[in-house]
Amino acid sequence: MYDFERLIAALTGHWYDSLKQHDVRFPTSEARKLQLACLFANIGQPVSQDTIDEWARELNMKNDRQPRHLSWDGWYVQTGRRTSTRMEYNPALSHDELMLVSVDRPNPIWLENKLFNEELNQKFPVFHQSIKKWQKRGCAMCGTKGIRLLPYQNILSSPIEDLHVPLCQPCIDWSEINSLTLEIFENKIVRPHLN
Repeated sequence: MYDFERLIAALTGHWYDSLKQHDVRFPTSEARKLQLACLFANIGQPVSQDTIDEWARELNMKNDRQPRHLSWDGWYVQTGRRTSTRMEYNPALSHDELMLVSVDRPNPIWLENKLFNEELNQKFPVFHQSIKKWQKRGCAMCGTKGIRLLPYQNILSSPIEDLHVPLCQPCIDWSEINSLTLEIFENKIVRPHLN
């Protein structure tokens, strides 16, 4: 049997000493605590979903099979999945494996995005509100998700009344090169305004 409470207490200490200052979120759900404890007990070693499931059975807990969310909260976890955008890819891991790298440093991808968003919010305070409205849409022009979205202001008045629309860098570059004015439609899709 795993000493779950001891692992959580140790994680809480590491979080408080090193990660809280970076705004890394400590898990509140039972499933996320289970996943983090399992990764922590095997820090620096690959952990599969099956291993976490085994922990869940032995501890009579539930595993939602979503430990990737730990990296979204700032925990430094690596993955064997090449397509991951929110945590580092580690070629030594299998496709279904994760590895907790450190409990003293935050996820570098998460931290870089956090700092980028803080700077963006200082430059464009209203844009933060626009992003929340458009979040599920992704880039307002191409729809790409999971990337950094930047404000674009050369738009016609719209039914949504946003001052900025979130676009990915390639769409901004294309719009600026072609001196485009964009038009926002009610379904939150942005297209070039054609005269």
